Amino acid sequence: MAEPAPTLPVGIERDLRARGFTGLMFFAEKRLIQNDLSLKHDRLQIEVVTNIPYLTPQEQATLDCGEGIQVTLMNSQVFDWNLTLRRNLRGGASSYVLTNNWYNVAMNQIAPGQTRLQVNQIVRLWSCRIPGDAVFYVFVEALIESRSRERGRRR
Repeated sequence: MAEPAPTLPVGIERDLRARGFTGLMFFAEKRLIQNDLSLKHDRLQIEVVTNIPYLTPQEQATLDCGEGIQVTLMNSQVFDWNLTLRRNLRGGASSYVLTNNWYNVAMNQIAPGQTRLQVNQIVRLWSCRIPGDAVFYVFVEALIESRSRERGRRR
């Protein structure tokens, strides 16, 4: 039996809906590795089993042809970044990649009280739109795990 999809904290979901966003749909979760936080790589590779919800047929076709689409990435501090979303079809596996500014996202305050993303931290991604707006939005939530859990994993 599949686990239920994660949900956004109620306050964040309410704020996004108040800003006019609709169709908030979870599409990926990733535990960050060193390459995800590297200036040299400047990208977040996301393994997604299905297509990303809320992409238009034209956006999906653009990605399927190996080209990128512009997206706006947001976090709970109401910071917005412009990135490029691409689909990686190498080696028979399918993944999506957020590029062209990801490093800036990772190195800036993305979670309350945190100055940058960390290796082994989990990020979750949701898709959403504003009706009538051509821009595809991605909301990122960085989970901060308790120190006792982290210590338990290192043993």
